[in-house]
Amino acid sequence: VLGGDTNFSARMQMTATALGTITSGPPITRRGCRPGDRLFASGPLGLGSAYALLKLGREPGAAGFAVEYQPAARLREGRLLRRFATSCMDTSDGVIPTLDELMGLNGVGFTLETPVGELLHPGAAAVSKATGMPPWMMLAGPHGEFELLFTVAEERREPFEEAAAAIGWGPLEIGAVTSRAGFRIPTEAAPALLDTARVRNLFLEVDGDVEKYVAGLLSLDGASDI
Repeated sequence: VLGGDTNFSARMQMTATALGTITSGPPITRRGCRPGDRLFASGPLGLGSAYALLKLGREPGAAGFAVEYQPAARLREGRLLRRFATSCMDTSDGVIPTLDELMGLNGVGFTLETPVGELLHPGAAAVSKATGMPPWMMLAGPHGEFELLFTVAEERREPFEEAAAAIGWGPLEIGAVTSRAGFRIPTEAAPALLDTARVRNLFLEVDGDVEKYVAGLLSLDGASDI
């Protein structure tokens, strides 16, 4: 088996994998970020979780609500990132699970410096408001929007931003890589430490039961205050 997930199902499921080659230069991988690097997203986040919540959930305020969900691979941005990124991973499994994976592979932590509400796609922000779900939960679900989360060394930030602007791209600078383990989110009092491993595994632990999943997220220590 070359890549991808292996799973069990009551129904036959088929998938395909496309393989490519890099003719020059190194590839981008999930490993390589260091404390002090800056954390970016390729675009607004949370639309995948918002879409899934509307399709699978029965949250108050969701009736009759809809969002446009048409994820697209960030190929142009990815090509530019080969020159600048120290690590990179897409958010197809959700933003928080992606950060959890990057932390584990690199032995680092992340501190979110931008308020969560400012990171959300307008559709995700609207769903959060309509359903009463805390904004951070739009980053939690395993149904992602295929944006890129990546890190850039501090000394390379300025040339990276200039190169991004030259192709008409405005990435979101959202935080920093830290030597302290864990993912910290800004709150009015102090940064809150979020259990990313718990978030990542919760959907499987409740066998995909959406109501139990949402209840489990809300039960996390301090989750309602994030």
